[in-house]
Amino acid sequence: IGYYGADEPDFTLSRDFHMGYLRQLEKLDPHHPDLTVFMEVPNAPDSPPFDLKGFKANYPGNPDDLLDLPEFATVDDFKIWFVKKSGTEIVSFDYYNSDSNIKDTVGVGDVTEKYVGNLRNGKFGPSAKAVWVTLSAHSEIPRTLKSMRFQAVEVIAHGATGILWWDWPPGCSPENCPGYPEKGKGYSVHWEKLQSIGRELGAVKEGLVGQEIFLGVNQSGDVAYKVTKSSEGKHYVFSAFNSKTPRAGLKETIPVFLPNTSFLVLGEDRTVKTDKNGNLEDDYAPLDARIFVQL
Repeated sequence: IGYYGADEPDFTLSRDFHMGYLRQLEKLDPHHPDLTVFMEVPNAPDSPPFDLKGFKANYPGNPDDLLDLPEFATVDDFKIWFVKKSGTEIVSFDYYNSDSNIKDTVGVGDVTEKYVGNLRNGKFGPSAKAVWVTLSAHSEIPRTLKSMRFQAVEVIAHGATGILWWDWPPGCSPENCPGYPEKGKGYSVHWEKLQSIGRELGAVKEGLVGQEIFLGVNQSGDVAYKVTKSSEGKHYVFSAFNSKTPRAGLKETIPVFLPNTSFLVLGEDRTVKTDKNGNLEDDYAPLDARIFVQL
């Protein structure tokens, strides 16, 4: 698919090394994109100040690399500059997780929205073509299938066009974790959750790569959703309870612009039909994420 380039370059990445790495990749394989993953910290300010002194102190490369480094007011300013300077084609982020700050109710839709907004308004520059999200699959942190599925559909509903999952420690397989026997069969169960989500998204791949018809939130702001149309003309709706919204358990109206049209609710063995104005109605609560497929 592409090359995993810079991993969390906010602090210790040698800029010259990374630029040289990208230029070499372009020569060897100009047909596949590279990806940069930035770190996002839960509960941090929307745009925290950039610690230029700390960045320089931890910089592993030649200090002369930093002589022309501009002053950045915020971390977001640095990230935008880095994408432009490096020519990154796929911009991603991970939501830095530890067992003390990851909860099953954590959503990443608002951060996804920020990155997609920067992409679409041109802030990331001409090289950036897509936003992917790197989601936590940390097996040492108990996670339910519902919450992991919610995050996956949520980021799609906010405009991401790709998903990566990351786990720790390395070297684990669906059967076991060498050196970490305490995980035992529990890791197989964890892997099965990821496989289940992968199979579901694979079943709607025509919608994932389809033409975007709408991206945003409904009138109440409680549901984020994306409407796409496949090359064969079938419509898909990827929707999720908006993680920024405190309300819950309400019947929501979602305009999908297709009057009197039936949709299958993927994985729920039921169908819904839009009204004469092209609106879908359904109930949503925290961690609810639904994929509707036109029949």
